[in-house]
This record gives sequence, C-alpha cells and structure tokens, in this order.
Amino acid sequence: MGNKFMNSQSSWSDLPANNVVVGPGFKFFPSREILSSSYPLSSILDDKNTTIWALWHAGTSASTQQDAIRKGNITRLILPNPLEAPIKELANFIGKEYEDIVQDIIASSKEAIDKRKTQDNERLLSITERIDLHWYSGITPNSIMIGNPDPLTQDSWIQIENLIPIAPNDRSSYRLIYGQTPFKELFKKIVENYKDLFLNKSIVPSGNDILLAIDKNKSIKRMDPVIEKLFILDLNAVLNKLLDNNQGSKGYSIQSIFLAITGGPLFSQCIVNDCIKHYISLMKDKFDSIFTHINTQYHQIHPIITGSNINDVQIRSICINISNLIIEYCSCVNDFLKMLENLESYSVNMIWNHPPYSITINRDLADNYDELMSLVKTLKNHIPSDFVDCLPDEQHTRKFPRKPM
Repeated sequence: MGNKFMNSQSSWSDLPANNVVVGPGFKFFPSREILSSSYPLSSILDDKNTTIWALWHAGTSASTQQDAIRKGNITRLILPNPLEAPIKELANFIGKEYEDIVQDIIASSKEAIDKRKTQDNERLLSITERIDLHWYSGITPNSIMIGNPDPLTQDSWIQIENLIPIAPNDRSSYRLIYGQTPFKELFKKIVENYKDLFLNKSIVPSGNDILLAIDKNKSIKRMDPVIEKLFILDLNAVLNKLLDNNQGSKGYSIQSIFLAITGGPLFSQCIVNDCIKHYISLMKDKFDSIFTHINTQYHQIHPIITGSNINDVQIRSICINISNLIIEYCSCVNDFLKMLENLESYSVNMIWNHPPYSITINRDLADNYDELMSLVKTLKNHIPSDFVDCLPDEQHTRKFPRKPM
C-alpha cells in the first residue's frame, strides 16, 4: 500500500479556488459550506441505493434542516445519551447552549423512533434495512457518516467532520471512497470501530428514556438577562475574593498571615513542645490544600460564567461548589483562631491581644473575611430564589469574631 500511495502522490492536487485537497479516493474540505457545495446532504439522502450509518453530535443540521432521518436510508444512528453523556462539556467545546443540544438530540431520537415504528408497521424492509437508534454515554468523537458499509463495495464512502472548538460552519472534514483510496486499512478500521461502538458500547433507548430526557430538558431554564448579568458580576467578585483571601502571595490572605505569625521571632517562644509543632505543620498543609481546591474550582467555574447564557443546572452546581468552598474557608479561619486560643492556655497572650499580631488579625484577616461574607450576601440577593439555599447560610456568613484591643 505504501508504494501505491507514493506512486499516486503526483495525482494529488490543491484547488486554490476553495482550498479543497483532492487525491485518489480522498477529498479534504476546509469548511462545512464547501463540503455542502460539493456533496449536498440532500443529494446523499435522495440516493436510495446508499445505506448510511451515522454518528452525530445531535443531528441539528441533518435532522431539522435537511430532514435526513425521514428522507435518508439511515439504518444505524448513534446519538449522545441526553441522560448520561457529557453534553455540558460538548456544549462548551463547540460554543452551543447545553439545553439546545439536548433538545436537538431528543428531536432526532423521536424522529428515528417514529420512523422505525412506521417501518415495522409497513414491513416493506427487512429488519437490517430499518433504522436502528442507539445512545452513547461517553464522549462523542468526530461526526461520522458511512455509506454502504456492510458489505463494503467499490462505491462505499466515509465522511468525517473534525470536532474542533470553532463554529460548526468552519469545521473541516474529509471523505474517503473505498474503491479508490490507498487508505483501505484506515477505512476498514473506522467501520470496525463504528460496529464496536454500536453493538457493544451503546444502548437502545426506551420510550421511558425519551420521556426522562424530555422532563430533564423542561427543567433547564435560562436566567433573565438582567438578573444573569448581576449574578455573574457578583459571582465573579466572590470567586476572586475567595481566591485572594487564600492566596499565599497576598499579604492579607489567611495563608500569608498564618505563615507570618508562625514564622516570626515572637512565635518561637510559643513553641513549647513537639505536639504544637506537629499541629502547626498540619495547619499549613490544610491551608495549602484549600488554596489548591479553590484554585481548581476557580478555573472550572470561571469559563462558564464568562461564556454565553448560563442555565439552571449550571447555576445550582456552581452555587453548591461556592458554598462548599466558603464553608471550607470558614473552617480554616476558625481552626487558625482556635490555635491561637489554645496557645493562650499556655499563658502566651502576645498573639491575639497585643501588637503586632493582634493588628494583623483584627484588621487584615478580619476585614477581608468580612468583605468576602458581604459579597456572598450580595450574591444571594441577586440569585433566583430557587437557588438561595445552595449558598452558605447565616451561620457561615457571620462577621469575623474580633477581639477588643
């Protein structure tokens, strides 16, 4: 095959008019628009001599715009499982709304099921010639269509659209024709992989599955644009303040204050035994851990709230995560203050009640703690009432317990 490929290289060409790369049994298309101009989906579907296996992300264009399921001779169709597949990640990746993708999957699924019922009632086609819908719960790879896959013929073809994070119309794709391509082993491998996915790694959705998906989609609502803007601004402020209050490079953060006090000359007088040394070491590990946790959550949440519309599912998840981070931060602050109180039991009263540490605790730590809690309360005022309970309660947003100086 290698020699055949080398000998055929001279027949490959790059057409400057539309940048379509053409070779023996191979064509590369830089965009969906250029692909459609060469191979309109309508003409593919109208060819009743072509049996098609398809793997789609939702079937939005093919199903809703081209009526592909009703018109085309599709015998196998794999769609993402709207109940289990990572559709949120897919939505973020391709820049579409999560609820729109779910709605399109449901619509395509219902159309496939309705067509199968009609085929079963008419009994004009054999079982293998009727459409068979499956749902896949994993990450959906590139969109694939295979023409006349079983058995393979000279005219069998594969069309693959590359899944990359750009607008659908700008995605590149390529086609292989089995009888002409030197990449026959690649062609066969793609067909084998599709068979394995269809037979072993996907499920046949029941009528109840469709109803559950419909109910799930109904529960997803978009926030009012004005409220959403305020919510995102407040949420962003809470996230940034939470990150700053725990970041070691910030002089007023709990971690910096802890390190400044425990590393200072006066504090060395408080280290009366190995037990306290071990306790301080554990506290340091806890501060490191919470900052790592907050930093990770920040980088997961921030792209969502700076993207397009945010839905109810995302709001609930984000608020629960924020609440857990606030509670974890409060726990660290309380443990730190408890450590100081424990040292006072050894008659070491210079830490909490006397400068310079008392000023740092009552001013820097306390002020930034109170500012964070104030931001959380503001966030609760701008969030839909359905999600208020997902944020920290009053017990975890109380003011810092300052001591008189």
